[in-house]
Amino acid sequence: MNLKTLVLTLLATAIGSIAAPTGEVDATRVASVYMCKDADWKGQCQHIAADNKCHPLEEDWKFAVSSIGPDVGVTCAFYLMPNCLFGVQPVGQYKTYKFPGEANLGNQWNDKFWSFSCYYKP
Repeated sequence: MNLKTLVLTLLATAIGSIAAPTGEVDATRVASVYMCKDADWKGQCQHIAADNKCHPLEEDWKFAVSSIGPDVGVTCAFYLMPNCLFGVQPVGQYKTYKFPGEANLGNQWNDKFWSFSCYYKP
């Protein structure tokens, strides 16, 4: 076998062994969101690992969030009520955000959230 044939065989084997994307969400990744108390990513900020569960905002963050930025591939729902409305989602009582989020929540949503949940959405 000549060198050219050997190199082409090794290259073909390597290319064939690369896994194709499955479209499945990596279960080891944790959905996270970045939020700030002031618009335009200013004031006190924090990055929270939300792990696909409902989270009440801490007391000093309730009704204080002005910027929301989910990580790439993450969708977050922020609720005007505690406990993410216990799974009920009446119109106007929650707002969803996707990457890159919103630097200024505006009058309708600014400083109004009580709880949130985030999850990866392919």
